Amino acid sequence: FDEAVAAWEMMLKLLPAGDARRAVIERSIRLAQDK
Repeated sequence: FDEAVAAWEMMLKLLPAGDARRAVIERSIRLAQDK
C-alpha cells in the first residue's frame, strides 16, 4: 500500500490544482492509510 500511496502523491503533484481527479486520488490515499 505504501508504494501505491507514493505513486498517488506523485500523480497529485502532476495534476493541475482544479483537476477533478485530485479528489478521487486524495480519497484513495486516505482509504489506503486507514487500512
